[in-house]
Order: sequence, then structure tokens, then C-alpha cells
Amino acid sequence: MKYFFAIISSLTLISCATQKTYWEHPEYGKLDGNSPIVSSDRDSCGVKAYSKGITMDGTLYTDRSKVISKVVEDSLARIRSGSQAEPEYWSEYQALEKESIECFKNKGWTRSK
Repeated sequence: MKYFFAIISSLTLISCATQKTYWEHPEYGKLDGNSPIVSSDRDSCGVKAYSKGITMDGTLYTDRSKVISKVVEDSLARIRSGSQAEPEYWSEYQALEKESIECFKNKGWTRSK
């Protein structure tokens, strides 16, 4: 069941990237999620969070987008096989995602409603 939520979370992230999302910032105001300013801050937070890397199935990943692709791939494989076991990297992945999100928030960004 945890993998179902992982897939949903990953698909939500992907979906957010394809839909118009607006962000508010005290200095820049309301900007489209595809704005170069928003993208720059979001990307820099992802780079910072994943700079030390995460080892997944014996391979070191330092690129957030490749990590998310691997999580989705592994989650689908586990659903197909019926496995309920969390991958060894799961808690580290969650911590890195939280770090990336916190970094973005600390830069002053909030999702616009």
C-alpha cells in the first residue's frame, strides 16, 4: 500500500509540472510555476538536497528527476510483484524530498490558491 501512495505522490509531482501552478513570493509576487525565477529556486533546492546523492539498488543518484523516475519504476515493479516491502532507500528518499521542499519554502515560496 505504501508503494501505491509513492506512485500517487510521484504522479502528483509530475502532474503539477504539467498543469499551471502559481507560486507567491514576498519579493516577486505571484508567478507561474514555469517562471524562470520559480524554476531556478526549485531546481537549486533539488540540486542542494540531492548533492550528496542517494544509493538505490547499488547505484548512486545525484539528479532529483532520475531519482523520482527510479522511485516510480520501482513502485510499479513492486505493485506488479505484490511486494509490500519498502525499498532500502525509502526513508532516505523521503528525507531528501522533505529537505528540497523545505528549502523552496525557506526561499519564501508558497503555493498560490
